[in-house]
Amino acid sequence: MTFSILQLTFDIPNVATLKQKCLSSVAEKFRGFKTKLTSRYVFGHKKNENPLLKYTWIDEDTWRQFLELRTSEGWQVCLFEIINSTIDNYAKFLTNS
Repeated sequence: MTFSILQLTFDIPNVATLKQKCLSSVAEKFRGFKTKLTSRYVFGHKKNENPLLKYTWIDEDTWRQFLELRTSEGWQVCLFEIINSTIDNYAKFLTNS
């Protein structure tokens, strides 16, 4: 469905490899956007601001669900594990250099 919307908006031929690259790019941009929302509006310097004023296409229910997910204990544990893994990998890289 996402690729069909892209094809309606842009002149993109229906080629499998191009479709995969487009969808991969959309997914990457969406992950980046969610990261930006989290780092600014959930934990960052704009946490007392309402992102719905800037991103008017996000409805209140979607934002509430996103906020609940990002502040849940399970998500924070996962984030902590990712940070620790990254630190461990970087330390291994430094000791092998």
